[in-house]
This record gives sequence, C-alpha cells and structure tokens, in this order.
Amino acid sequence: MCDGRGTPLTVSTTAANVNDVTQTLALVGGIPLVTGRPGRRPEALLGSKDYDSNPHREELRKHRILPVISRRAYPHPGPG
Repeated sequence: MCDGRGTPLTVSTTAANVNDVTQTLALVGGIPLVTGRPGRRPEALLGSKDYDSNPHREELRKHRILPVISRRAYPHPGPG
C-alpha cells in the first residue's frame, strides 16, 4: 500500500496466485500512524474495482478510513 505520493506505507509478500483483495485488511492493519499526526491513520483508501467488497468497506469504516472503491457494476468514468 502506498500513500498519495507513491511512498510505500506497508508491504506484504504472498504466494504467486493469491488475490490482492484477500490481503487488504492485513495491509491496512500494518499501516503505521501518519507522521506528525499522533494517533492518526490515513483518512481514505483508494481502490480499483478489484477491491469491490462490502465487508472490506465496513471494516475500513470501523478503522475510520473512508473507502473510495469503484463498484464492479458501474463503468469507469473515463474520457469519451
């Protein structure tokens, strides 16, 4: 997981065929507190449609992290 500037916050190594979404909550739990803001984790988590999961959204909200994750049912809002 990276911050908005691309700086890695936490890393996980898994077997080759493990879906990334299965590691989401473990990675969130491993994010260190934000520097200069005691007791604060990132405010939001951006994810692609691959991370579309209501249980994950609920768990992120419990950690006071806003899930900004695209829904699979909706097309990507690209140029067009």
